[in-house]
Amino acid sequence: MATGWDAEMQERFERLEQKVDGLADEVKAIGVKLEANTERLDQKVNSLADEVKAVGVKLDANTERLDHFERTFASKIEIENLRDLVQRSAEGFAASLDRIERGVTETRRDWQLKWEDHDRVLRDQARRITTLESE
Repeated sequence: MATGWDAEMQERFERLEQKVDGLADEVKAIGVKLEANTERLDQKVNSLADEVKAVGVKLDANTERLDHFERTFASKIEIENLRDLVQRSAEGFAASLDRIERGVTETRRDWQLKWEDHDRVLRDQARRITTLESE
């Protein structure tokens, strides 16, 4: 009975050994596939790193362009504000000049009336003196 049991155990052991050998082969195959996938993964990671660097460069360039645009836009707003200020100042200056011109015109008219009266008085005085001298 011991011999039958030993033979049966031996057979089971050999089947188990074959299964273990098969599993070892499968593990080796999985290891090879894993290594191949690891290489592919490394390549993809490197490729993604390069793409991220390229995107970073583009981002830096776009950030610089945006900064330039903001400065340009701010300058244009400042120029527009200055233009508005100059226009309002010019309108105020023109109104002041118009007021001064009206004042000068009124003063000229007043002086002209006074000089006309003065001239009339002097002519009248000269006529009287001439009349008195001729008598």
